[in-house]
Amino acid sequence: MGAEALAHVLQPLTTVFGDANPNLLIGLGAADDAAVYRLNDEQAVVATVDFFPPIVDDPAAFGAIAAANALSDLYAMGATPLFALNLVAFPDNLDQAILSEILRGGAEKVREAGAIIAGGHTITDDEPKYGLAAIGVAHPARIFTKGGARAGDALILTKPLGTGVISTALKNGMDDAAIAARLAAATASMTTLNGAAARALASLGADLRACTDITGFGLLGHALEMARLSGCALRLDLSAIPWLDGARDYAAAGFVPGGTGRNLNAVAAQTTYGADVTDVDRALLCDPQTSGGLFAAIAPERLPDALAALAQAGVSANVVGQAQAGSGLIVAETPPERPRARRPSAHASQTSQTNGKARATTQERPFVSDATEASDAAGQSAEGEPLDALAPLEAALGHTFANRQLLLDALTHRSYAYEFAAPGVVSNERLEFLGDAALGLISADLLYQQRPDAQEGDLTQLRAALVRASTRAEFARRIPL
Repeated sequence: MGAEALAHVLQPLTTVFGDANPNLLIGLGAADDAAVYRLNDEQAVVATVDFFPPIVDDPAAFGAIAAANALSDLYAMGATPLFALNLVAFPDNLDQAILSEILRGGAEKVREAGAIIAGGHTITDDEPKYGLAAIGVAHPARIFTKGGARAGDALILTKPLGTGVISTALKNGMDDAAIAARLAAATASMTTLNGAAARALASLGADLRACTDITGFGLLGHALEMARLSGCALRLDLSAIPWLDGARDYAAAGFVPGGTGRNLNAVAAQTTYGADVTDVDRALLCDPQTSGGLFAAIAPERLPDALAALAQAGVSANVVGQAQAGSGLIVAETPPERPRARRPSAHASQTSQTNGKARATTQERPFVSDATEASDAAGQSAEGEPLDALAPLEAALGHTFANRQLLLDALTHRSYAYEFAAPGVVSNERLEFLGDAALGLISADLLYQQRPDAQEGDLTQLRAALVRASTRAEFARRIPL
């Protein structure tokens, strides 16, 4: 149900109950992620409920996604999950073994969260549906809420977007060669709990100004709720928002969930779009997400601490905008003011002579040894940084790179490349595209050899688990990187 329709049908409840109980800290009065009821000065119960029909074919994966999605509301409030109750609708004419797998997937995800399934309720219905009523606990004074963002706060997002269009492509019979890998990546994202991200953000204390999770209303819908409750405007920088592989392709091809139109209408009157923001961009920004990431407003002086804490927890996070004075949402292709660019070193804008012939400058960054020799001959990167600083990493990897500049590029996040924009300073995104393909192939070959009896669906899920961000972060910490 869309945000406007939901607000309308809930209005009678607000009239009935009003603000009768002072221990109900968060309820019908504010559009937050869960209800909060204070038990005493040290404890508050946090409760939420969510369920929906299958969005993937694998029953256990569906169960895990639905459970992670329900638990996400607890994490978005800063709560620790305690227990959950299953909510099930299931047809009479389907094999009950399917339901067993759905419940198993959900139970394993609840166990991963450190909680337990304590019961539930099942009805007969024409379409399968599954979810949880999830209960957690938090300190009454340390609840995360959507309200509280202030002008100047940095906005961060902890998962890429696009699960809606990818699952819609699957439902509509998309069978291109890339759909399996893209669906596996989306499934890995949806089954990843937001617990690690929530715990990292909790370390900021009051400098975590506002928090929510991105689910059915899409990024813009939930951002608008935060803006309204905070009494400020939120500017989102389109170029900084992360997308799942394939999301833009499928959106451009018309695989847009039905809820997207409702979400677009709900935010239309309070959203200003830049001239370069396309209809496809708008659809993706309102794409209904399932078990999306946390969206948080951080005091600007604590942004480095927040990003460091998230990275230490194995959570990838992107700075996607800023809170500012005003109201509503502003979506821009790029931030309004670019930081002053670092001055490039002299060799980055000149040619060098090696072995009697002119070399390409490192600012061109071709995948050829000539540029490598020009860069390494100077002992610096294209932005003037000593490449010898990479030697300890090479030692940890047990490999000496022929082109250290490429290694530096591989370690350069888009936020850094943007902040220190200069000729020759590039982000790792193109290399990430290539590396993801290589890692997928290597992992697929490894699993194919080691699991000769495994079916394609099992291999796909194993590969997704093997190459997921948290696994890669674990290996990175071992180096340490």
